[in-house]
Amino acid sequence: MKKRLLKFTWMITTGAFLFGSIAFASDWSAFHRDNNRTGADTMVSFYSPINLKWTTILNNGYTYSSPIVYGETVFIGSSESRLLAFNRKTGIKGWEYETKGTIHSTPAAGDGIVCFGCSDGYFYALNINDGSLKWKYYIGNSINSSPIISGTCIYFGANNGYLYSLDITTGADAENWPKSIGCHLWSSPAVSNGIIYIGGYNGNLYAFDISTGNQKWVYITVP
Repeated sequence: MKKRLLKFTWMITTGAFLFGSIAFASDWSAFHRDNNRTGADTMVSFYSPINLKWTTILNNGYTYSSPIVYGETVFIGSSESRLLAFNRKTGIKGWEYETKGTIHSTPAAGDGIVCFGCSDGYFYALNINDGSLKWKYYIGNSINSSPIISGTCIYFGANNGYLYSLDITTGADAENWPKSIGCHLWSSPAVSNGIIYIGGYNGNLYAFDISTGNQKWVYITVP
């Protein structure tokens, strides 16, 4: 029996990015667009027909990571261990950074970096312009959670059961962080009004004060 290889092809349409008179009100710089995970831009209008602008083959397998847009660049993770950067208008690859694991995490971008988690146990922060490594933080467990940048810190969960807050410049733990949840954290956190929210694999929803790290409350969804 011949082994069948499935290639993931990524397509960008004129209705999704800045082309002609269609423009985002702001960057789509994280999973579901912003810190509140709204997943929408109410300032965008779509006009029919929506035509294919460009396409590229990312890898020979599946891709869990979702694309983000920051400035003139589109970023996406690959199942073949690479974070890739493309010009959003032309689809030309600007750079790629190779890790030693699968990238399930959707990256987040801001303040000169693009950051993401990986199955190799590291959380990475790269220079947004050339893909060079700014810093990396070792956890020793897979990171499927997609990060969020709020103020001077980056927040994300990990499969070791901890919720992390790292300094965006140095990658050091923020004071009073990380926080132990005690179960896998595949959920991607959201931040609003000084509170960070994340769901646990145990079925609970947690809320923490981002400035102190204190738990505000927990809602148990599984009886």
